[in-house]
Amino acid sequence: MPRHRPGLGQGLEALVAPTPPANPAPVATPPVRDWEYAALRRRRRSTVIETAGSDPLAGITRRRVRGLPLISVLGLLGAAGWELAGRDGKRLLLKRPLLQRR
Repeated sequence: MPRHRPGLGQGLEALVAPTPPANPAPVATPPVRDWEYAALRRRRRSTVIETAGSDPLAGITRRRVRGLPLISVLGLLGAAGWELAGRDGKRLLLKRPLLQRR
């Protein structure tokens, strides 16, 4: 029977001293009023991104991305601030807050 060796086999928690919980000061962020929406569709050999802002008169812009897998396109959009909002059939619906211009 192996002998008990404290600090081994219990994961990283056993090797690192516990830290007291920190109470960070809350950051005051204004509520988001306007969102920008996008729909992501996978076509034969490309991905189509349709974006629409909060202004209905601005219309919809379409961009075609070729040569990237869908997971890479999702990663790039996530890095740009887009959130996955839902799924409608074969379309992925995304949203991100519009930047407030002052």
